[in-house]
Amino acid sequence: MRKNGDVGWVQVAGRPFIGPDGTPLSICGVVIDLTARKTAAEEVDRLRRLMENGERVAQLGSWEYVVATSQTRWSAGEKRIYAWEPDQPSPGYADMLRERIPPEDAARIDGALRHAIRHCLPFEIEHRVLQPDGHVRIVNNLAEPQFDSSGKLSGFLGITLDITEKVAADKRIAEQREQLVALNEQLERRANDAEAANRSKSMFLSVMSHELRTPLQTVVGYASLLDQSELNTEQLQYVRSIELAGRHLLETIDAVLEMAKIEAGRTELILQEIDIAWLLQNVVG
Repeated sequence: MRKNGDVGWVQVAGRPFIGPDGTPLSICGVVIDLTARKTAAEEVDRLRRLMENGERVAQLGSWEYVVATSQTRWSAGEKRIYAWEPDQPSPGYADMLRERIPPEDAARIDGALRHAIRHCLPFEIEHRVLQPDGHVRIVNNLAEPQFDSSGKLSGFLGITLDITEKVAADKRIAEQREQLVALNEQLERRANDAEAANRSKSMFLSVMSHELRTPLQTVVGYASLLDQSELNTEQLQYVRSIELAGRHLLETIDAVLEMAKIEAGRTELILQEIDIAWLLQNVVG
C-alpha cells in the first residue's frame, strides 16, 4: 500500500550473510516493483478472455500453422469447434487431419495448404470436422500467410468459422423453395385443368341448350297453331298452358346460355321492357 492509497505488487528477494561461527549476521536483498508487469499480465488475460468470449459468440476459432515444424497453435474457440479437450496441447497438422477430418476432405485441405505454401498465397476452404461423438460440423477455414523479418514464409494465421447451422438453414430454404416451386406447378396444372373443365362445361351447356331449343320451339310452335284452331274452351286452356310452359322453358334455357356466356367471359347486358300485368297474370296462371 503506497502513501497515496494505491496498491502495487513487488517481488522481494534476499540472501543471508553468515558469520564465521555460523550465526546469521544480516540479510541483503532487493525489492522489484512488479506493478507494471502485473498490470500488463492482467490486461493480457482480460483480452484473452474477451477473445474467447467473442469466439464463442461468433462460433469461430483462431489458429496458427508453423511451416518449419508443421505444428499448430489453437485458440480455445478452435479447440471447441474440433471437440478438442481445452487442457490438451494443440495437435500437429498430421494428427489433426488423421483424427478430426474425413479422408476425402483431408486430401483437399492438404492440397490447398501445399498450394498456398508453394505460392505464398492465402487460402480458403470449406470442409467437415468429425467429432469424437460422431457429430459432423461444417466449417470454413480462411488463412493469411505470415512472413519473418527476412521475408521468408514462416506460417499461416487463420480463423475457422463454424457454418453448420447456416448450411443446414440454407438446405432447408432450398428444400422449401423446391417444394414451393412444385406446389406452384401443381396449382398451375390444377388451374389449367379447372379452366379446361370450365370451358368444356360451358361448351356442353351451350350445345345442350341449342339441342333443347330446337324440339321445344317445335312444341311451342304447334301449340300456337292449335291456339288459332277451332277448340272448345277447355282444350284452348290446355293448349295455352302448354304454350306458356314451353315459352317458360325456353326462357330457362336462355338463362342457362347466359350463364355459359358469363363463364366464357362474353357477358352481354340486354335492356327490355316488361309488361308487369302480363307477368303477374302468368304467375297466377
